[in-house]
Amino acid sequence: QMKMFLTRLGYNSKAVVTGDLSQTDLPRGVKSGLSTAAAILQNIEGIGIFEFSERDVVRHRLVQEIIKAYEKYEEEKRNKQSKGRKKFFMNKKELKNIAKKIAAAELVLS
Repeated sequence: QMKMFLTRLGYNSKAVVTGDLSQTDLPRGVKSGLSTAAAILQNIEGIGIFEFSERDVVRHRLVQEIIKAYEKYEEEKRNKQSKGRKKFFMNKKELKNIAKKIAAAELVLS
């Protein structure tokens, strides 16, 4: 939908697209049209992309504190998820040895 909207801009026209990248109801792993558009268009001359932080919020002090709290929570959640993932690295020799052991085990079981 973002592409459809943006490709219909005419000569001498201007558009401002606003949104909050942290507020989405899409399933995990599905990127929003706003985040996709920002990533694709960020290096095009004549297009400006600006992201606000909690310091830019000109609302009540509690709103700023709420934003900080959610950002901290989301960062901790990301860190916890990345710690739970284990990465395994093997060289070709180790992979061949494992493949041989698997093949041998299959022969014994058959």
